[in-house]
Amino acid sequence: MRLLKERNREPGQVDFTPEHLADLIRAAEEGKVNDRTAKAIFEKIFDEDVEPLAYMEEHNLTAVNDDSLLAEAAEKLIIANPNSVEEYLNGKDKVMGFFVGRLMKEMKGKANPQSAQKIIREKLEARKNR
Repeated sequence: MRLLKERNREPGQVDFTPEHLADLIRAAEEGKVNDRTAKAIFEKIFDEDVEPLAYMEEHNLTAVNDDSLLAEAAEKLIIANPNSVEEYLNGKDKVMGFFVGRLMKEMKGKANPQSAQKIIREKLEARKNR
């Protein structure tokens, strides 16, 4: 509805195919693309009816779901931020947002935020038990 209003269109003036919308929804549900990127791709579909999977591949927008790659980046982030680790270990859970934000930045916004948070939390919790 927002895009219809912004582009001064009526619902009958939508030109994208239902198949392209379905492909994008399926890609988002399967974690192939994160929510923020899916919204941007939807705008492209809305404007130009691009094929979403080809567009994702062509513009390197596929989400990073490789846990070992996320774990490696998370470990580097934790090592580089000992003060924030200490804050987390002392009960300041809000610092998790800092870590997730930094990891997302490191992964150029392609990481699944839930996976990133889970991996960071596991690594930080392991430090509690040392």
